[in-house]
Amino acid sequence: MKNKMKKQLLTFALAAIFLNLLFVPQFASAQNSRIWGTYYGQTANTYGKSVATDASGNVYLAGSTSSFGLASGGFLDTLAPGRNCAFLVKFNASGNRLWATYYGTYYTEVFNVATDVAGNVFLAGWTSDSTDIASGGFQNAYGGGKNDAFLVKFDANGNRLWATYYGGTGDDQARSIATDASGNVYLAGRTDSSTNLGFGGFKDTLSGSPYNSFLVKFDANGNRLWATYYGGEIGTSASGVATDAAGNVFFAGGTDDTIGIASGGFQNTLRGNGSDPNVFLVKFNASGNRLWATYYSGTTGGTGCDAVATDAQGNVIISGATFSTDSFASGGFQDTYGGGMLDAYLVKFDGAGNRLWATYYGASGIEDAMSVATDASGNVFTVGLTSSADSIASNGFENIYLGSNGGFMMMLAKFDNNGNRQCATYYAQLAIKYDGNTTVAVDNAGNVYVEVSVASPDSTCTSGGFQDIFYGTEDAILVKFCPCSNCTIIPIAGFQSSDTTFCSYNCINYTDMSTNTTSWQWTFPGASPSSSTVQNPQGICYDTAGTFDATLIASNSGYSDTLTFTNFIKVLASPPTPVIIQHDDTLFCSTDPSYTAYQWYDNSILIPGATDTFLVVTHGDNYNVAVNNEFGCQISVGITIVLGIQNYTIDNLFSLSPNPANQSIVISLQSAVNKKIEITIIDVLGQEVLSFPHLLWRGAGGEALDISKLPAGMYFLQMKTESAIDTKRFVKE
Repeated sequence: MKNKMKKQLLTFALAAIFLNLLFVPQFASAQNSRIWGTYYGQTANTYGKSVATDASGNVYLAGSTSSFGLASGGFLDTLAPGRNCAFLVKFNASGNRLWATYYGTYYTEVFNVATDVAGNVFLAGWTSDSTDIASGGFQNAYGGGKNDAFLVKFDANGNRLWATYYGGTGDDQARSIATDASGNVYLAGRTDSSTNLGFGGFKDTLSGSPYNSFLVKFDANGNRLWATYYGGEIGTSASGVATDAAGNVFFAGGTDDTIGIASGGFQNTLRGNGSDPNVFLVKFNASGNRLWATYYSGTTGGTGCDAVATDAQGNVIISGATFSTDSFASGGFQDTYGGGMLDAYLVKFDGAGNRLWATYYGASGIEDAMSVATDASGNVFTVGLTSSADSIASNGFENIYLGSNGGFMMMLAKFDNNGNRQCATYYAQLAIKYDGNTTVAVDNAGNVYVEVSVASPDSTCTSGGFQDIFYGTEDAILVKFCPCSNCTIIPIAGFQSSDTTFCSYNCINYTDMSTNTTSWQWTFPGASPSSSTVQNPQGICYDTAGTFDATLIASNSGYSDTLTFTNFIKVLASPPTPVIIQHDDTLFCSTDPSYTAYQWYDNSILIPGATDTFLVVTHGDNYNVAVNNEFGCQISVGITIVLGIQNYTIDNLFSLSPNPANQSIVISLQSAVNKKIEITIIDVLGQEVLSFPHLLWRGAGGEALDISKLPAGMYFLQMKTESAIDTKRFVKE
């Protein structure tokens, strides 16, 4: 119904715009309530379709694209050549991209994105891809018609948890999704499939019209709980679904049906001349039982519904566009029709279906309120398109119409819970199409996110976000506003560290990733220092092995946010610090059961092959030894040798056997000598325990040395000649 109405309007609207707009005003600056804005696109068309926020202040942008280079770190990083697929990208509150994914390998059109209380994210739309969509959900096989609806669930890191088709043998399109406090998810759309879409709900069978709406409820694991068709004999097309805190679900769209739609609501009969569509709004309980339903339109002209939202008090708001010029608005900001070809509107009902207020929002051109959202205080935000140069913007980021020749700009407006306008702004001046799409979402701090698509560069659209350059033939735009320049600025704590797993006696740095923060209180159990108030603490040292938390309290003048990463830091035990003992020309490293490797260095330069517990040195210098343990942790100690080193060469002078030895050990020279030999036996502490200083060795035969009086343990046998030195290790049993 929505698309049909737009096509009927477009020809007449353009002619009216040329008459209304005689000149284009020049740019005028306005108060800066925009926080950041970004393009999203690369080599080809990229269309934004939906935006959603999560409880941590992150924002998700979803749409469709045929562009390469948009995905990174998500479920699917590659796009099949020549294909049009869905995309989903996650940004943090500062506009930095966290991850992005494609979805589908064939024609896949996304229409809506939503999050749940656990930080998971859902993507929905329709697809003709019969092979690569579903996994682990309710319906893993394509239904067989022109399109199937689809629904996919990702975790907060972009990993797919499950996905399902939803369709029969006809054409099935998902238009909206919503979640509830229990993690259930509702999927709404339109269908002409007569099977598979109704189950245990209000209406299990398709009516005689070409299209009915459908609504289906899944649990958090993708199991279908119930499903219903909704429609009479002519046709309905769903456009939105929303839930309230009590688990009720509101379902809205457009219809020409005169029967089977309204019951116990504000307006129980179809208005207009019989061919003009009306809005329908229906409330179901959590079990799929209809509680009430209503039409909504004026007495003349038609009304289309684009979106539905609820507030914290259980009220429900619908938005869209209307031809109706009378009996429509009451008690809101604008009770009279704006005078152009089409006016945007908002209508608010209480939980029992009573109208609280209704307002037009339009002027001399065309307006369409394509999306609606609420904040914690009950304020209502709507975003849409406008071609009017008058009466649209007030106290906003851009108060001057910048459209060329009656072209469309985006409009964003904020109303209080009584329907009074608080502020409004134009945005995105170039090449916006009336048949495009724009949506709005609000985070817990009251910041507002909107998305729209543009077909040419627009220097007024982007600032401080992920992508400042227009790349494709059409790019999506995502922008963050602080509405009316007075939103509550709530800090969001975030941080990272230079390392999370390391050896004791090491230091790391922490980096603040918070937003809206002016002061910081850090706590580092197990570290020195154990706390800090600087933004980016440096040199936080951990000397004790263990697993430790890290906490940041991020604050501003009025609020604070606490973030604790449990078991964030894992400190591995380093080996005990070794001791170097010098005995004449040999350096001995103390031993420990935890040592698994040794490495000696001369003036910080690695000595190849010097991986034993001792080192024979030939000159004075700075020496050190590094020891490792089973965790790969290393610690080193050094010693400076200045005097007492003779001009020896290190040589392989002898061999010894047996090893281990008991009563004696036999020394065999490697070559025949006829010179004095000095032999010393040294313990692991570098102390001399036996000495044979004046041996005269003739020939290369073996010589037995008595070691019977040595206690059991490890020893070093050192041999010196007048010009060479050699040391070998042995064990006394």
